[in-house]
Amino acid sequence: MRSRLGRGVVVAVVLMSTLPFLGGCSAKRLAEDSYPYEPYVLLRSFKTPTGSIPQPLNGGRVCYAASAVYPGQHLSVWTLVDGDVTREKAAVWSNTAIRIQKTSGLAYCSGGWKSDISVLDHNLKTIQQFDAAALSAIHASQIVVVPSTGRRHAVIVVSDSAERVVGIMRVYGQTATFQQLAPLAGSDGDVGIDDSASLVVAMGCRGAALQAWDGAGKQLWKVEDRWSNSGNGLVSVSGLGNRVVAGRSGAQLLSCFDAKGAVLWEYATNRLKSLSISTDGNTVAFLDNRGVTVLDGSGVEIWHLPSKQVAPSGFGLSGDATTIAVSHDSSVDVYTTPSVALQSVVSLASVALKHCTDAGIPCPEAQVLLDGLHSPEAAKSYSISRSEAEQAVSLAKSTLEAGQAAVAALKKAREAISALSSAKYVPGKAASTLDEAERAFEATNYEQSKSLAQESSTEAGKIAEAAAQADGMMMYAGKGLQEARAAKWQLGSLTVDFESATNTFKSGDYSSALDQLADVSARVQSTLTAAPLVQEKRALALARVRAETRPGVDIARAQALVDSADAAIETGDYATAVSDLDKAIAVAPDVDRDGVPNRDDFSPNINNYVIFGTPIVAAAGLLWLVARMRRRRQVERENKALLDAVGRTVAEWETDGYDLGDFRRKWIS
Repeated sequence: MRSRLGRGVVVAVVLMSTLPFLGGCSAKRLAEDSYPYEPYVLLRSFKTPTGSIPQPLNGGRVCYAASAVYPGQHLSVWTLVDGDVTREKAAVWSNTAIRIQKTSGLAYCSGGWKSDISVLDHNLKTIQQFDAAALSAIHASQIVVVPSTGRRHAVIVVSDSAERVVGIMRVYGQTATFQQLAPLAGSDGDVGIDDSASLVVAMGCRGAALQAWDGAGKQLWKVEDRWSNSGNGLVSVSGLGNRVVAGRSGAQLLSCFDAKGAVLWEYATNRLKSLSISTDGNTVAFLDNRGVTVLDGSGVEIWHLPSKQVAPSGFGLSGDATTIAVSHDSSVDVYTTPSVALQSVVSLASVALKHCTDAGIPCPEAQVLLDGLHSPEAAKSYSISRSEAEQAVSLAKSTLEAGQAAVAALKKAREAISALSSAKYVPGKAASTLDEAERAFEATNYEQSKSLAQESSTEAGKIAEAAAQADGMMMYAGKGLQEARAAKWQLGSLTVDFESATNTFKSGDYSSALDQLADVSARVQSTLTAAPLVQEKRALALARVRAETRPGVDIARAQALVDSADAAIETGDYATAVSDLDKAIAVAPDVDRDGVPNRDDFSPNINNYVIFGTPIVAAAGLLWLVARMRRRRQVERENKALLDAVGRTVAEWETDGYDLGDFRRKWIS
C-alpha cells in the first residue's frame, strides 16, 4: 500500500522528488488491488482511425470520437446509444482541431492555419462558420477552440507570428463576436472555460503562469509556474466553474485549484500527457506514462487503467464522469460506471425483447431475465447482470428467429389448407396438425410449432395430390360405368364398389379412396375390353364342344370351362369369362392335351406320353439296378483281396513272435 497523506499533512520526504510544490494538499493514492468498489467497467470497443481522440458527451450514453489531427482524414462520430455503436463521417478536414461540447454535442472545429471556425451539430452538419481572422484584430495563423458545455460560446486562442491572445467567441444566431482578454504568455498553451463563460483559464508553456479571467475580461487570479517543466500548458475547467486542474505535458505533477486560485490538492504523475475534469469538479482524469487514472474530488485515486494493458494514446471524460473513452492503436474502449453499463445492457435486452413483442412473438424466458435486471440486486454485480442481459438478448434473438420461422411455416400451412378447402377437399389430419401447431405457438414452443406446421403443410400436399388423383380416377371410372350400363352389360359388384369408393372419397380418406377407385377402374376397363368378345368366343366354344361330343371322348373338362365362363358373365367378370372360353376352345379338340387331335388319337382320353413313356422309364430303371449290382460285387471282391493281404501280413508277424490276437479277432476274423 502506498503512503496516504491527509489534508494539511506535511509531505513525506520519500515523495519530495515527485511532489515539487510548496503549498496545498497532497493527494491520496490507493493500491490498485484495494479499491473499495469497481467504478468503471468495459462496455464496448470499436474501431477508429489511428490516433483518434475520443470526446464523450455528458450522460455517458453517447460517445463521440474525432479523427486525429492529420491532413486528409475524415472527421468521424461514433454514437454509442443503448450499447450499440454507429458511425457517421463528415467531409475531409485538413489539420483539424476539434472540441465537442459535452452536453449539447455541438462541435467547434478549426481548420488550422488561416482557417475558419465551424460549428457542427451532432449529425456533423455545419450550422455556423466564422472567419477567424475577422474575429480578432490580428491575422490568425493558429486557433485552439474550447467550447463551454452550456451555451454557444467558446474561448479561443488566436496567434500569429507576433503574439498569442486569449479571447471569448460568443455566437448569436448566424453571427459571432470576439472579446480579447489578454495575451497568452508563451506558445503552445491551453485554455479552459466553464459553462457560463464566467471563468476563463489559460496557461502557456516555458514557465508561463496560470491565469484566470471573468467573462468581462477582468483578471481574477494568477498562479506562477509551479510545475518546473517547459512543456505545453494543460488546463481543464469544471462546468460549474468551481474547480480547475492544470499541469504541463511531461510534468510530474497535477494541481487542482478552487475558483479563487487556491491549491486544493496536488497529485504526483509520471510525465503528464492530458487531463480532464467533470462538470461538478468531483472527478479528475489524466493520462501519463502509467496509463489513465481517475481521482475523486479530494485527489484520491479511484480507478486506474495501466498503460501496459492497453497503451492508451488519448482519453475523454464525460461531463457527468460516468463514461471514459480510451483510445489505443486503432480502437476506442468505452468504460462506464456499473449502473450506466447495466442500463446499457438492459436497454439492449429491452430492444431485443421489443422486437419479439412487435413481431407478436412473446419470449417469456427473456422477459423473466429482463425483469430480474430491474431489481435492486442486479446492480450489485454487473458481471452477473451483464451475463444475464446477454443471455436475455441471445434468448430474444433466437426466439425471434424461431418465432419468425414458425410464423412463416404456419402461414404456409394455412395457405395449403385454404387451398384444400377451396377445392372442397377435406383437410383431415393436416387441419388437426395445424391446430396443434397453433397451440404450440401460443405456448411459445416455436420450434415445435414450426415442426408441426411443416408437417401440416406436407400432409396437406399429400392430401391434395391423393385427392386430385382420386378425383380424376373417380371421373374415369364413372365414365366407364356409364358406357357399360349403356351397353347393358352385367356389372356385378362394380356399382356397389364404386359407390363405396365414392363414400370413402367424401370422408376425406383419399389414399384409400384412390386404391379402391384404381381397382374399380381396372375392372371397368377390363369389362369394357372383354365384354364385346364374350358372345363370339362363347359361340365358338360351344360349337367345338358339340363337335367333339361322341362316344370315347371325355368332353367334360371343356364343358366345365364353358359353364364357368357363363357363371363369370352373370357376375360381370367378363375377363374371367373370356379366359375360360379361350381354354375351352383349346381343350375341346384335344381333351388329353398330347398334341394329337381327338379324331386321330387311338386313346383320346389318355396322354400318349404316358402310354409310350412308361416302358422307357422301366427299362432305364432296370439298367440302373443291373449297373448298381455289378458295382457292388466289384467292391466286395476288392475288399476280400485287401483282407487276405492283411491276414497274410499278420500271420508273418505272428511267426516272428508278435502277439496280434486282439487285432486278428477285431479286424480279420
